Amino acid sequence: MQTAEFLSILIAIAGNFQPAMTVFDFSRGDETWRNIDDTIMGGRSLSEMHLENGKAVFSGLLSLKSGGGFASVRSSTGDHDLSAYRGVQIRLLGDGKTYGLRIKTDQMFDGVSYQALLTTKAGEWQVVTVPFEEFQPVLRGRPGADRALR
Repeated sequence: MQTAEFLSILIAIAGNFQPAMTVFDFSRGDETWRNIDDTIMGGRSLSEMHLENGKAVFSGLLSLKSGGGFASVRSSTGDHDLSAYRGVQIRLLGDGKTYGLRIKTDQMFDGVSYQALLTTKAGEWQVVTVPFEEFQPVLRGRPGADRALR
């Protein structure tokens, strides 16, 4: 099973005289995340995220069998106005793999999201900063919309 640990995630990067805002801080232990894997379409991948010592630990097994190919977790929907911010910052301990970080701008379960790729370094804590301009619109993991995240 592959794992990645996240100490904090989605810290909005300050914009014009705007202080940074922490959106998710796993040391608080108050965020609810649920896995959404390719089993919803007949695949065999499995994943989970749980809190451990103030960190969120994502682990999973990706399987390409039965038309599968994704393992993910999704936060509960929230109303976070990030319009005054320039991007996000994440502190993570990776496994050397690349992950897709997606942001949604609406409450729809399925639809357009905005994705940036995070390439991790195995066994090394990193602070990754992603400006909103680097997020690309995707629909079900594929480029699928001409809207830009602003």
